[in-house]
Amino acid sequence: MGIQSENTIFAALMKWVRTNISLSALKYCDLLDLVRFEFMSVDFLYDVVQNDQVAQQMPGFNKHVLKGLASHGFSQIRREQLEPKPKQRLRLAVKADDPTFSWVIDDKMGGKLSNSRGDPILSDIFHCQGYPMQLELS
Repeated sequence: MGIQSENTIFAALMKWVRTNISLSALKYCDLLDLVRFEFMSVDFLYDVVQNDQVAQQMPGFNKHVLKGLASHGFSQIRREQLEPKPKQRLRLAVKADDPTFSWVIDDKMGGKLSNSRGDPILSDIFHCQGYPMQLELS
């Protein structure tokens, strides 16, 4: 499965860090190096990333945010001169026979979402290639 937005990668990483890394260990956690801040939307960088309390405690935070914001302000020629270049990610092609999943949000589910107060909503359990699966919407 491919990720369409670097914003999504940052949000997922921060959720993982909040769950798995202690506050005292954040200053040693170099996971921000995995995110390509240059490919984030400028609005997301400004509104979300720069205000993320957990990310702010991680090494290189200011450098990453500045690099991301600066790449939006530079001309194309200047962006091509920047070093180091953003890392290329392996693109995983979705094959025609790969499973895809749809989850129809009906009125009942919409009501659950409206009243969830941030709690995750789980789909019914279904099976894919012999494994029980469940989708989570949070």
